Amino acid sequence: MRGGFREGAGRKPGSLNKRTLARLCLGEGILNDGKILPLEVMLKNMRKAFKDAERADCAIAPKLIEGITDPDAQFKVVLAAVQKALDIRRISQQYAVAVAAHFHPRMAAVSLDAVAHDDADDASRR
Repeated sequence: MRGGFREGAGRKPGSLNKRTLARLCLGEGILNDGKILPLEVMLKNMRKAFKDAERADCAIAPKLIEGITDPDAQFKVVLAAVQKALDIRRISQQYAVAVAAHFHPRMAAVSLDAVAHDDADDASRR
């Protein structure tokens, strides 16, 4: 029974609530009245950081240490490049987490109060 005792009262099954409608409209760009929205900024920043991370990953190549003969210096150069790529990837991940909250509905908290019984006969006596 939804919405009360009257026949047909309440929200119909499968109908969308305000938050879902707003998310869908935002995804289609309907709510954008010519101004840039915070979500658009987050999406652009996420995509840029992801592209930068891909470029930083590609920069880690054997040509990075060409001309460097000292193994310690080679290690430091490669380590610095890897750390830079990881830092950019972390930034991209942070943007993705922030954006995901706007597109993926949160799961409802569910709790279960249950009592385990050893056998069905014992459960029927209680």
